[in-house]
Amino acid sequence: MKTIGRYIPFQLVLFLSIGIVLGSFFQGQLSVIFGLVFGGLLLLAMLLWKGNDGVVVFKIVTGCCVILIGVLLVWGDDTRNQKHHYSHASSSTQVQNQTIFYLKINQVLKSSLKTQRFYATVIQVNKTTTRGVILLSVQRDSLNNSLKVDDEILVKTTLDSLSKRLNPYVFDYAKYLNRKQIYHQLYLRKGDFLSLKSRNKSLDGFIADIHSTINKGLIEQGMTTYDLGFINALLLGKRQFLSKDIIKTFSASGAIHILAISGLHIGVLLLLLRFMFQFLHRWKYGKLLSSFCIVILLWSFAFLAGMSASVVRAVTMFTALQIGMSFNKRHIILNSIFMSMLVLLIASPNFLFDIGFQLSYSAVLSIVLLRPVLSDLWQPESFAVRYGWDLVTVSMAAQLGVLPLSLYYFHQFPILFLISNLCIIPMLSLLLFTGVFTIVLTLLGLPASWLISLFSGLVYYMNSIVTWVSGQELFLIQNIHFSGLQLGICLSILIGLAFLIHRFKWRLFYGIIVLIISFQVSIFYYKYTLEQSSELIVYHQYKKSKLLIRSGGEVAVFVLDTLLVRTDFLLRSFQNTVGIDVLKVFSPIPNVLSFLDKTVLIVDADEVYDVEGFYPNIVVLRGSPKINLERLIKTLRPEVIIADGSNYPMYKQQWEQTCRQQKTPFYDTSQKGAYILKE
Repeated sequence: MKTIGRYIPFQLVLFLSIGIVLGSFFQGQLSVIFGLVFGGLLLLAMLLWKGNDGVVVFKIVTGCCVILIGVLLVWGDDTRNQKHHYSHASSSTQVQNQTIFYLKINQVLKSSLKTQRFYATVIQVNKTTTRGVILLSVQRDSLNNSLKVDDEILVKTTLDSLSKRLNPYVFDYAKYLNRKQIYHQLYLRKGDFLSLKSRNKSLDGFIADIHSTINKGLIEQGMTTYDLGFINALLLGKRQFLSKDIIKTFSASGAIHILAISGLHIGVLLLLLRFMFQFLHRWKYGKLLSSFCIVILLWSFAFLAGMSASVVRAVTMFTALQIGMSFNKRHIILNSIFMSMLVLLIASPNFLFDIGFQLSYSAVLSIVLLRPVLSDLWQPESFAVRYGWDLVTVSMAAQLGVLPLSLYYFHQFPILFLISNLCIIPMLSLLLFTGVFTIVLTLLGLPASWLISLFSGLVYYMNSIVTWVSGQELFLIQNIHFSGLQLGICLSILIGLAFLIHRFKWRLFYGIIVLIISFQVSIFYYKYTLEQSSELIVYHQYKKSKLLIRSGGEVAVFVLDTLLVRTDFLLRSFQNTVGIDVLKVFSPIPNVLSFLDKTVLIVDADEVYDVEGFYPNIVVLRGSPKINLERLIKTLRPEVIIADGSNYPMYKQQWEQTCRQQKTPFYDTSQKGAYILKE
């Protein structure tokens, strides 16, 4: 059997991925990319002309061409480069600094008590037909009237850029939306827009109507709101009906992937379907017919689940896997998986940066490559024991494959993942099976109360297991620092091991040893640089104040209320990213702090600052103090004035004007983000 590196689909995926990364890095700088590629091709032509190995040169030239295709795909996928993108029309057809936008709702997002959120397509700007998607937020009214998919509205306004990340180490929502080709947002009150009759029904609207019919039918048949949230998450791809406590519990147990339709759900469904259609294999063309039926049902489930990007990715991947498995040869299976990756990346290059895409393919490839090795360690004769051992080997292989990505994105590792998977995966199979039949009976108008009761019981037992696992905090390793460099090294080690399993080479073995040593060196180097550095952070939080001082591995946090520190997402994000477990918390916030050779003065409502001989370097204004800022500047002569999120906007405007007159730097955290000072 040839090694993975010799598979042509693997090589194409590798070079295409390099091109996509380069295209994203040099986005908008096509001249740079074309220059590099043209120079490389010119060099290769010279090598070929001098009589070098034509086969090698051909492969290199082909690789460069595929890289260039990846770059061009990124450029073409950026909707802003398209002629009819709304940004071109709205910038050239302004009407008294405002533009008339014709919007169509294409997706309903999870909303808050005060605001509803949607993705909306800009179908027209003034009289110009356009395309492109924006983030739309609409204030709720007392009647709780909600916009639905395919609803159209007319509004005269101006678009706002996406809100930038204001605090360090937290999730960058604007960057996430940019990957989805969303670059602007709009906030409306109920009276700001005119609702119009929808001109046509889209596929998303048709699916939304089916989901609405299903939910109404389930409620009429007696399903509780609690269970309805789970059936929407597991089968309809809607997680917004689940409470924050449920999501937090599943996350702590390492089972959060259960609540979002992903490769796991499609994989379980594939196994169920393969078992159901096993009897067809007795016929001459039974395998072909079985594969055809399974693929049709997988895509039917994708349609039921809303045809979201994550579902389409997973179904595409397992469709390819099913086709490969029907030939019962591992090299065909691997080729099928890589071909599905290639198709998805050509269709949407930004899939490469999607966490779900990365985790799904890492898990599936690990199962295909590593599970046979683990299974050969023990081959029990009993069916029950063999089934349990299969679950163990699948879980171990999948966990090993996604471990580097999990540590990089989530910075935690649940030690009890094996127990939760052994219990939950069989439960998930029953939930999917029961849920699908419940929905089918509901759509047909047939009684399904007994299935609803069974589904409710399964949800109860699954939640009991998850709650118990999440409560074992001793077995949840948190705040693991895992850098991009360490991720790259770990993935290289796993890829090297995959090659080594199929064909042992001493040179490759030594290379893996070098990578392992490099990983250890990177850990020691990070700890060394952490101990040698310090940082001061004045966070931005609406109506709140928070300061953090890190000196080496010791961290002091200054807050107004210590009760909320344990669940504070800003501090949790800091701990996860930096890799520090212990925080020293102080309350209330003192008026004077020291950071390296600088003195920090915090001026609050007490307005204490006029001390003879005291000249702080940094002044932080919090709690909207009623001070004469001009006199403060003349008295203290600070290097910078900082206003955090606890101050009134009107006060900050006045302070900024005063600082401009006094030629003193003014830093508003609501505009510029958290103030960060590092050594």
